Amino acid sequence: MTEKTQTPDRIKPFYETLEPGQDFLLIDEDGATLKQGDNEVKGKVTITQEWSPMGLYWEFTGTDFDVFSIGEVEVELKSKSFKAKGRLFSQGKHSVAGYFEGKTEIGTDHKLNRVTFHLANYPDIFGGEQYHDKIIKDGTTTSLSWSQVALEYNDWRITLQPYQNIFELRQKGRESQKVVLSGVGEIRKSDGSQFKKKMMKPILEALRIFLSFAFAEWSPPLLAVGSNDVAEKSCQFWGNYDILPRPYLRGWLDEHNGQHLANAFPGFMARWSNENWQEPLILAVTWLIEASRQSGGTEGAIAFGQIPLEMLAWLVFVDDRTIVAPDEFDRLSAASKLQLLLAHCGIPFEVPAGLSTLAKIATEQQKKSGKDVTGPQLVTTVRNTIIHPNKKNREILAGWEKDYSVKVSDIRWDTQQLFKWYITLVLLSLIGYSGKYANRLTPHNIGDVESVPWAPPASQETAE
Repeated sequence: MTEKTQTPDRIKPFYETLEPGQDFLLIDEDGATLKQGDNEVKGKVTITQEWSPMGLYWEFTGTDFDVFSIGEVEVELKSKSFKAKGRLFSQGKHSVAGYFEGKTEIGTDHKLNRVTFHLANYPDIFGGEQYHDKIIKDGTTTSLSWSQVALEYNDWRITLQPYQNIFELRQKGRESQKVVLSGVGEIRKSDGSQFKKKMMKPILEALRIFLSFAFAEWSPPLLAVGSNDVAEKSCQFWGNYDILPRPYLRGWLDEHNGQHLANAFPGFMARWSNENWQEPLILAVTWLIEASRQSGGTEGAIAFGQIPLEMLAWLVFVDDRTIVAPDEFDRLSAASKLQLLLAHCGIPFEVPAGLSTLAKIATEQQKKSGKDVTGPQLVTTVRNTIIHPNKKNREILAGWEKDYSVKVSDIRWDTQQLFKWYITLVLLSLIGYSGKYANRLTPHNIGDVESVPWAPPASQETAE
């Protein structure tokens, strides 16, 4: 890493969690209005950011709430600074409370100089330039190193930094398995010019998917605040997201190689700018995250593993290029569709040696038949035993267990890992990334990276 004497300006966050999982107040205003149908009352509104699960909780204090209905009927809240819709979930004599739905914008529509956003569970990313903060506490000076990552695309520059002196709070968050705000980001025009508020929503959404793909966990830009020369909080963007504590990275990015995030961003944005690709990218990243979380267990991850790959194959070969006719594509087997996609992306068919159980089955079957046995053939076979559990398919894994002295649980685990690896590499290939990545097929040591399979030989030697 390169030592820099000129340290960049620190991005100042607007919100901080002083303790893991701490809720904090966003708004406390009198003169607000609560409306449900023709019923309307005035009073005081407070809005609180809650965590685990994340939610924007509101409470309205006033009188005459007897005519309001709890549950399905939507309510509208307005004050001098915001207008939003939500649901009413509790009702008392002098107050009602509920949660906002979806995303909420508040404030003015004036042009902005910058937008500051916050990241929950932002990892301790190093790479590129390294800087130092001097922290003085009780007469003792401590030097803390940190790095920033700059993402650039067209005329936008997005800077990511860790919070200052965040180490202790991050450790507490890991121990307590609670969310902390540990990263802060800033969006600006590269030339320093102003921009319209409406330009932020697509950028924030693209960042949500890109960072979540890199980290293999939902990592949306939170509590975004637009600023200009007139007001530090000219506008704000709020939302409810599925955020969980994250003790370590599980995606393709390595903590000690944050520069790879910057290298991958332009290609991702070029692909994201095609609206036809946005929903497939979201769905593929969603599957990766759910698989990493073990949300549906190993069997659930395998059952859905083929879906994003077939979807991406259809986009590449049918929608984008019409290389394969739709009816011809539909007639291909699941393994053939997957092999077609892997060949296009430069990903090998062989089962990676690190997946010892599947590799053993492939080797033994190859000896027996004299024909190549590929990873796509094995993972689609295992998947069929789950989604088509007829007698013949049910007997396949039992036969492998007996013939090759392996465990069914290990077969399924390797299959899930291979599906994750395929989706990760396919996405990296489709966004034009040819650098290095953290291969998480087997236990990963921080700092270990390798070239993607399709990288040119020279790149495999020199890629950072």
